[in-house]
Amino acid sequence: MAGVDEGARRVELRRSEDWWGDPAVLDGIVFTAMDQEGLDSAFLDGGIDTYALPVDAGSFARANSAGDGEVRVALGPDYRHITLNGESPLLRDRRVRHAVFLGVNRQALADAALSGLGMDAEPLGNHFLLEGQPGFTDNSGRWGRHDPERAAALLDEAGWEPGADGIREKDGTPLELRYLVPRGFRPAQDEAEMVQAMLGEAGIGVDIEQVGGDVLFSRYVLPGDYDMVAFVNTGGRFPISNSLPQWASPAEGPDGEEWRSNVGRIASEEIDTAMDEALETLDEEASLRAVNRADEALWQEGHTLPLYQRPQLVAVRTNLANIGAPGFGTYDYEDIGYLKG
Repeated sequence: MAGVDEGARRVELRRSEDWWGDPAVLDGIVFTAMDQEGLDSAFLDGGIDTYALPVDAGSFARANSAGDGEVRVALGPDYRHITLNGESPLLRDRRVRHAVFLGVNRQALADAALSGLGMDAEPLGNHFLLEGQPGFTDNSGRWGRHDPERAAALLDEAGWEPGADGIREKDGTPLELRYLVPRGFRPAQDEAEMVQAMLGEAGIGVDIEQVGGDVLFSRYVLPGDYDMVAFVNTGGRFPISNSLPQWASPAEGPDGEEWRSNVGRIASEEIDTAMDEALETLDEEASLRAVNRADEALWQEGHTLPLYQRPQLVAVRTNLANIGAPGFGTYDYEDIGYLKG
């Protein structure tokens, strides 16, 4: 560590003489924290040499327009999804959660997010595994397709009747869901507006509420003060151990039940048992079968709606080597360096 400049939001690392391996190519690396809006300009102006882009066609085009830069792309180890709050009074009924699933056109959301990047995308059908990983199976079944008519039938069955303004009602309460988005993040706002229009066809109202990105989780999502929220799940080579608390039943704490990172607040014994089996067995094929049983149970419970596997987009100077979009890999920072000549 060579220095920290809190005012400039900058950290500088220098090559260590005590490193026991091959010496790093670079003398040092400077990390600078910047608002997303300023990153594109800083790259175009030569102020930074690399940064991770959001999945946004505008940023992609701007970064690619740099004469001495390019955007390096790989499928990332993460996926976009919509989480529903199972403890919300409006979403406690599994039939309503499934109606939301069926009302969302996942292919349209994937196309809107990725078509401007020149990429094709298919909706993701698994909560644990990404396409290309061993054992991946699309378990979405009847809950992953866009079917507004069936969504309406489920709402009829659950007692939600069409209201005068097109929004369904039950005992005088409108089916109006609070959808949180981080303030100032246009791709999330656009996505939410698309979902709003889709669910409106089934008589489900959506009130989009912008909140500060720095308090989205701490003040709203973790305490359960929301109905719907979209964010990104990170996968990996160990799908259960990486994410078990996100899908597991609550643990007993000093103040009662603690949902930990299961922000959907939905769980079942079937999900817990399948995840435990996947962790306990030493047989890889048996473990992956258990992973897929857990995933099938998540779809059945209407826990979280996976949307699409996200690409990694990293803007890099064309003469900077061994850095970019690593996908499921990692960087060897000592090998990063500039090409000669």
